[in-house]
Amino acid sequence: MIATAPNLTGPWTEQGAALPGGSDIGIPGNMDLWAPDVHLVNGTYYLYYAVSVGGSQNSSIGVATSLTMDPGTWLDHGSLGIPPSPSYNLIDPNLLLVDYGSSFYLTFGSFWSDIYQIPMTDPLTIAPPGPNTPYQIAYNSTPPHDTEGSFQFWWPIDGVDYYYLFFSSGACCNVPPNLAPAGEEYRIKVCRSTDPNGGFVDREGTDCFTGNGGTVVLGSHDDVYAPGGEGVMWDEEWGLIIYYAYGKTIYVCIS
Repeated sequence: MIATAPNLTGPWTEQGAALPGGSDIGIPGNMDLWAPDVHLVNGTYYLYYAVSVGGSQNSSIGVATSLTMDPGTWLDHGSLGIPPSPSYNLIDPNLLLVDYGSSFYLTFGSFWSDIYQIPMTDPLTIAPPGPNTPYQIAYNSTPPHDTEGSFQFWWPIDGVDYYYLFFSSGACCNVPPNLAPAGEEYRIKVCRSTDPNGGFVDREGTDCFTGNGGTVVLGSHDDVYAPGGEGVMWDEEWGLIIYYAYGKTIYVCIS
């Protein structure tokens, strides 16, 4: 669903679906698309999405394009063609632009062996998969390997280029009376690296691939329960923003 607002804090007005007819990808869930991720690259908006149903590994990642983002302007290009694997689930896509768009990487994954990445030759085309691609960049070895919803963000500090890997960890999508035990529910974590392709560690220096690392950015508090599904953007008015949606309402967190 596309929504617009005069300000980041709203009010938001629904304008219509980006792909009202669903996706051309012919697997279950193609009328109920997940986890949209939109980027503007050289005058074209690219919308990455996932097709799946809950608990299934029969999933795929697709992409659509538009010059305006308006309803009725999106062209569905179907699946990106990332090969399926028992090691990962093809959901929660996120595009990372490196060196101002000279290189592209797509990060994805959920549970199983968690977060993977694959290079792209351009925003519509994955690099030819090989024995080492897609490759794993984050992993939680504690069953049920509850890491998903990754989002990468570049941010320089003192002249050093850092790549931040945000992800959601914990039990997702439970509703009363079946809420996860306190401390096991969804929360947002982050790791960072000077390499967009790996080597991510948390604030304590714990490796987020081999050591179950991840610094908690936001967890349950006050009337906010199990935040996740995060993203990061730069806003001229508000600065650096983390936004997330889960629970009884939609929240906006400004840092």
